[in-house]
Amino acid sequence: MSQYQRILVIADPAMRRTPAIERAARLAKATGAELHLCLFDYHATIAAVGSVSEEVMALAKTGFLREREEWLDDQARLLADDGLRVQTDVIWGRPIHEKILGKVIEIAPDLVVKDVHREPALKRLLYTPLDWQLMRLCPAPLLLVNAQAHPLPRRVIAAVDTGAMGADADALNDRIVHAALQLALQCDASLHLAHAFDGLATVAMVDPHGDGQLIGEAYETLRRLRREHFDTFAARHGVAEERKHFLDGPAPDALADLAQFADADVVAVGTVYREGLERLVVGSSAERILQRLNCDVLVVKPVGFVHALSKHLGVPEELLPPAGA
Repeated sequence: MSQYQRILVIADPAMRRTPAIERAARLAKATGAELHLCLFDYHATIAAVGSVSEEVMALAKTGFLREREEWLDDQARLLADDGLRVQTDVIWGRPIHEKILGKVIEIAPDLVVKDVHREPALKRLLYTPLDWQLMRLCPAPLLLVNAQAHPLPRRVIAAVDTGAMGADADALNDRIVHAALQLALQCDASLHLAHAFDGLATVAMVDPHGDGQLIGEAYETLRRLRREHFDTFAARHGVAEERKHFLDGPAPDALADLAQFADADVVAVGTVYREGLERLVVGSSAERILQRLNCDVLVVKPVGFVHALSKHLGVPEELLPPAGA
């Protein structure tokens, strides 16, 4: 399993040194990866001045960007003093998520790191619209950092759906484990594998008014088959018995409980795209899981995801990575 070569950090537009920078720096220190510290910003008022005076707008924009460039340069010097290789970039424009995606395609990072904020009153992480956009669209593994998490992950849980049928589902499960294992290896963390089986809901949907005994038998049969699929998958990836977690119940609740019980630092989940109303959305199951977790989250996309999205993003084909990436 190769080490990270490039890590893209999305810096806070408020020019604060946040946990995402610290987390990325620790990972870069452990792996020798080059950090790309990028700040993406846009000021509508400055842009609006252009309708009155292009010259005034240009001056205001230059000053706005220079302040951010100087701050990034200061951060880069501090990181370089710690022995890290750092590139910086300030990128102006909107939509912000498309600018970020353009940078991801340009440098093809092994990991994208971004802060996510925790709301103490709600006891959970609050994702911004930008977070959701990146979870939907970012083709590289996306690590959303919880400020209260451990500086370097110690336990990483790969949440897979081995009950889903088809080559695409198998490939996504493999990719989740690959990304989770890659992160775990960089940090000398343990990798755990989890699957949540919500069998009662499945059986009830098939025959909601059926005989109780038959429903029970169907449940046990389905659970046995799912467990066999999970065990086979775990064996293929060399996951030890004590690090396998076959959970009962709805995935959002079961995975959130496991993450808390196991004191997990990161949960890796896969997201797929579904088209509707000319937009792309995170799968509903993944969205519910993300809303329940209270640790770092590693969001993983299927192989070739960026190619599937290219028509929606208007990205020239020649800028895309190879089709198998």
